[in-house]
Amino acid sequence: MFDSAILCYKGGDESGSTEAKSGSGSDLTRRKAWHVATDVLSIVGPAGLDHTPNHLECPACDAARDGSDQDLDGGMVFQLASTLWLDMRKADVSDGGVAARRIRATTESSYAQYLRSLNLFFGEIPLGKIHRGNLKEYQRMRLNGLGPFVRRRRPHEEPRALTVSPKKVNQELATLRQVMQCADAWKRELEVAYKPLVEEESEAQRAMQPDEQELWLHTAQQKERWRVVYWYSLLAIGATLSTNEMRFLRLGDINLYQQTVTVAGAGAKCTARRRTNALLTADQLWAAEKLLERARMECGCTAPQHYLFPFRNRKYSWDPLRPMSTSGIKREWQEVRDASGLLWVRQYDLRHTGSTRNAEDNMPDAVRDRRMGHRPNSRMREHYTHVDAAFQRRAYEKMVARKLPPQAASAGVVRVLDRYA
Repeated sequence: MFDSAILCYKGGDESGSTEAKSGSGSDLTRRKAWHVATDVLSIVGPAGLDHTPNHLECPACDAARDGSDQDLDGGMVFQLASTLWLDMRKADVSDGGVAARRIRATTESSYAQYLRSLNLFFGEIPLGKIHRGNLKEYQRMRLNGLGPFVRRRRPHEEPRALTVSPKKVNQELATLRQVMQCADAWKRELEVAYKPLVEEESEAQRAMQPDEQELWLHTAQQKERWRVVYWYSLLAIGATLSTNEMRFLRLGDINLYQQTVTVAGAGAKCTARRRTNALLTADQLWAAEKLLERARMECGCTAPQHYLFPFRNRKYSWDPLRPMSTSGIKREWQEVRDASGLLWVRQYDLRHTGSTRNAEDNMPDAVRDRRMGHRPNSRMREHYTHVDAAFQRRAYEKMVARKLPPQAASAGVVRVLDRYA
C-alpha cells in the first residue's frame, strides 16, 4: 500500500488539475492515495524523527542505524562489548504493539551463560587485541578447568576445576566470534587459524533398559518427597518430552478429557517440536493428573497459564508465572539416583528412554517422529534410538513369539532358543 500510495502521490497534482476539478472517480482515488501517503510519511521513528517516503536520507532510519552494531569497535574490552552485543540481540522490537523479540528467551539465556564463561578469560582484553594464541589457550584451560575456571560451583563449596565438554567450548568460542564480527575485529588471520575442537560422540548410556527403568520407577515411589520424580518420569518417558519441554508445561497444556499433552511456546525448541501427544497408557494419564494436583494444591497454580512446575522463590513460596529452573527438582533427582544406583541417569535421558521403548514396541516411524517432534525421516530418529545387544535380543524374542502358537510362546525363551538352535 505504501508504494502504490507514493506512486499516486507523484502522479497527481496536489493543487488540483483539470481532471481533479471534474470530480471524477480517478480524482477521488488520487485524493485518497494522497491522504494515505501523508499518513505513511507521518510515522514517527526513533528519537521522534519522521520517515521519508522512500527512506533515502531518512533521519529515522539513520537514528536506528546509529544504535546498531556500529557501536562496537575493536578498541572495546570484551566485557563491555559483550554486554552491548547481547543487549542488541535481545532487544524488544514491539514498540508497544505486538510483542516481538529478536531472539528467543532460551537463546538469550544460553548466550548469557556463554558470555559469563568468556568474560572470565577475555573480559579485560580489547577485541582488536585477541589473537589465535588466546583462542588456543582458552580451549585448553576451559576444557581442563584451569586458571579462572577453578572456582566454586556454589558459595558453600570449595573451589575446584570445572571441566566441560568440547561441544561447550565450541559454543562459547562461536559466541566470541559473533561479538568480534560485529566490531569487525574477527580478521582473516583468526578465521584461518581457529580450529574448533572435535566433538566426539559420548559413550555414556542414554536410554534405560526395561529392568533399569522398572528399578528407577520403583525407587522413586519409596518416599513421599520422591513422588514428584516418579510422576515426572512417567510423563516424560511416555510422552517423550525433553527437560525444557517439561519445565515449560502449563496447566492448560494438559487435557485430561482428551488425554493429551501439548508442547508449545518457549518449551518448543523449534516449530516442529510444537506438537500434541496422546497420553497412551493409564500410568501416563495418572501421572499427569497427579502433577496437576500437586501444582494446584502445593504450588498455588490455578490458572491455565500457570506453570505445571513453577519457580520456587523460597522454601514455601512459589511463583506460578515463572517456570522452575533447570535445578528445580535436582535434589530429589539426585536422591533417587543414589538410592537406585543409576548414577548416570539425567532428566533428558527420559526422552531417549521413551523413544527407545517406542521403537521396541514397533511403533511406526511416522508416529514416532510426530511424538518426538521431528520432521519426517529425520536423522534424529537414530540419535534417540539406542539399539544395543539387549535391544536386539528383545526384538528377536518378540519376533519369534509372533511366529509361534500361543502355547509355545508362553513356554519361555529357553524353549524358543532350543527350537531354533
